[in-house]
Amino acid sequence: MSRWVIFFTGVIIAGAPAAFALNAVKVFPRSKGSTWHYRYSTGGSYTLTVISSSHQHFTEKQTGTVHATIQYRRTADGWVSGDGGHHHSLQVQPQKLTVSITHSSGVLIPKSSLWKPGYKWLSSTKDTRHVTMHRVMILVKSTITRVSKITGMKQVIVPAGKFNCYRVRTIEHITTRVTVGNISRVKHAKTKIIDYYAKGVGLVERDADHNRIELIRYHIP
Repeated sequence: MSRWVIFFTGVIIAGAPAAFALNAVKVFPRSKGSTWHYRYSTGGSYTLTVISSSHQHFTEKQTGTVHATIQYRRTADGWVSGDGGHHHSLQVQPQKLTVSITHSSGVLIPKSSLWKPGYKWLSSTKDTRHVTMHRVMILVKSTITRVSKITGMKQVIVPAGKFNCYRVRTIEHITTRVTVGNISRVKHAKTKIIDYYAKGVGLVERDADHNRIELIRYHIP
């Protein structure tokens, strides 16, 4: 059974950053109907669509390699993923996941007035994931802490075009406990993520764990 624990720890950690492609109000669009199409350098693609939006909340739907619907809420300093028991359903064949974010603090994307080189922010998330694969039930509990900093500006060329971008460096520390039956394993990981965000567009490119994500095309209504 230990091979299941090792496998799922890798899957959950590898998939964790996918939700951070949200777009902060004013600096980046979040209007209903906005879509972004991305591709992975290792193969595969996904699409983000804003399916609802208000002054205090917005919801993104992700389809492709991973399917997810995730709600974000506004705070004084920016946007954070929903907490207090918001449930997110994800499907990555051949496993099925139900995710409950039990705690979140800090912000994932700062408000527009804070976007300038040198700005630094913190965030953390705790979640519980119930995973089913080949009729095997797995319980995954994760704590992710992030330190992000805008390190400068850079011109980035992707299939969607040429953009003048903010370069954001994020260091993630992830602690994951995976339980299969009576067997539990704890794994600690550290990940460096480089994101490039463009005003009026959102996430243009991401480099993380030897996998690059590029914006193919987008539509802002």
